[in-house]
Amino acid sequence: MEIPGLSIIPVLFVVLIIVPGVFAKRFYFSGVFAKRFGAGDFADRLITSIFWGFIVQVITYLVYSQYFDFTLLDIKEYLVVAYSDLSSNKLPRDFEKYNLWMVLGYVIASIGMSALVGGWIGWIPIGQSFKNRYQIQHFPIF
Repeated sequence: MEIPGLSIIPVLFVVLIIVPGVFAKRFYFSGVFAKRFGAGDFADRLITSIFWGFIVQVITYLVYSQYFDFTLLDIKEYLVVAYSDLSSNKLPRDFEKYNLWMVLGYVIASIGMSALVGGWIGWIPIGQSFKNRYQIQHFPIF
C-alpha cells in the first residue's frame, strides 16, 4: 500500500533532526523550569529544535564515526549504490542485518546524545548558580 505524498526524506528529517532537538530541549528544561518546555511560539520551538538537532547530529556523527571507523565518503558511496539498486527493483548488494543495526544504533545514539547535550547545557547555569540568583528566567539558550 502506497501512501500518496509520503517519501522517506520527510520521515528521516523528523527522526534525525527534530526528535533529537526535542529531546535536547526536554532535558534542558528540567527541574524548576520544566513548565517552560512548551512556552513560546510554535515556529520558535520548531526552529530551535531543528538547530539543536543539527548540533546533536554533528556530535553524534563525530563520536559514532570514530568508534566504528567510517567517513562521509563511505556513507555516500553506499547510498549511491543502494539507490541505484533500489531504483532497478533489487535489494542493495551489501544488504545485511548489520547495516540495519548500525542505523538503528545511530538513531538511538543520537537520541542519547541529545539527552546528554541538553542535560549538560541545562546544568551549566546550575553549576554557576545563575538559576539561584535569577529564578524568574531560564537563560534562553534553547
